[in-house]
Amino acid sequence: MNLNLNLKAQEEYSKLVAHPALLRLLESLWGYNTNKAGISSQPNKKPSIYYVGEQLFMKEGDAAPVTWHTDTADLPMAGLDVATLWIPLEPTTRALQEDSSFPQTLEFVKGSHRNFIQPDDGTVEGRTEISHMVYDSAYGPNRGLAPLEVEAARSDKERMRGTQGTAANILSFDTQVGDIVAFHWATFHGGGATPVSVRRRTMALRYVGPRCFMSPRSTHSPEQREKWLKSKIHPYEGPEPAFQLIPYFGGDEKESPANSGVAYGDRVQ
Repeated sequence: MNLNLNLKAQEEYSKLVAHPALLRLLESLWGYNTNKAGISSQPNKKPSIYYVGEQLFMKEGDAAPVTWHTDTADLPMAGLDVATLWIPLEPTTRALQEDSSFPQTLEFVKGSHRNFIQPDDGTVEGRTEISHMVYDSAYGPNRGLAPLEVEAARSDKERMRGTQGTAANILSFDTQVGDIVAFHWATFHGGGATPVSVRRRTMALRYVGPRCFMSPRSTHSPEQREKWLKSKIHPYEGPEPAFQLIPYFGGDEKESPANSGVAYGDRVQ
């Protein structure tokens, strides 16, 4: 569901996506504001943060779980500074209920994004390797690597324990309304099922920072692939981005009325 074109909600929407607490969270997540006692590759530096867009998920009772997938299949970007903030609007639990065979909360394969960020993105060879590390899309046309076989690696007994620390290396969290679960787009994850009597609403906000770059997928033309592989390494690290986000994530720039608040692709810090 698209929210930021709803002019009646624009003021509250803008306050949310550019809220100082969320920006501080992203700074910390990406290692830009670590204090002297910590370790950071970018200490005490205010990063440029760009808002990519939102999704509002509404799952009615007795809805099936969402298949295991990564968001990088459908989002042609890569790098360290990419994040989704998953915000539940109802409580979720990782433990099984009597009327459901799957947990209700979002689940992750712990560390499954690491290979995606290992190659040296400062070289064309590294960026090419990263572009080949993308899995099949669960919803779109992109085709790449075969998805991980997650469910085959855990048993019903493990699910009954809440799925934490299983042979599948699954990580999940019990959540309350307004909690935030942050994860890299290349992390394998799957949405939980909903019991018959439960409706679940969740908002996902997506952001990118300086150490992010455009990365081709199988659906892009050879010309687009060549352009992105040989382009400026981190196009969002300067005062003005080398690439605009709107054509890839927000549709037509004309859709957002002037002075209507935060729009797709806007810099929020």
